[in-house]
Amino acid sequence: MVETTKNQKHFVLVHGACHGAWCWQKFKTLLESASNRVTLLDLAASGANTKAIQDDLEQAKTLVRPGSLFVDDLSKANNFSTTGYGSVKRVYVRCDEDLAIPVEFQRWMIENSARENGAVEEVMEIKGADHMVMFSKPQELLHCLSEIANKHA
Repeated sequence: MVETTKNQKHFVLVHGACHGAWCWQKFKTLLESASNRVTLLDLAASGANTKAIQDDLEQAKTLVRPGSLFVDDLSKANNFSTTGYGSVKRVYVRCDEDLAIPVEFQRWMIENSARENGAVEEVMEIKGADHMVMFSKPQELLHCLSEIANKHA
């Protein structure tokens, strides 16, 4: 049995295109050594997961709306609203040596995300980090994500 502490954070790491959950494996060890809980997701048709992409879409839909067992209870709650439900603080981690997504395009993504999904609360930068920051700057990423979790979670 895994013992949890009050300050323990839970990180869910999702890979990008052309990768699988495997790309986070070494970084997962770093997060766990700092007393965090970590879940690695292998998206459909990626990595070791060969199930249909449709399955992931259906699963994702359940994460952004209340489950059918609790709809009636949630609709009666005084503090439940469509604007507040599912909202999260947005923090963008910019990698200044990312050749796959140049800094100029990262800035554009931050600005456009704010227009569509609400403001980005904070932008942090990891100097010397390339596109695969979990490989190029794992200690810096650990520090960055820990700071974000402690500040915003």
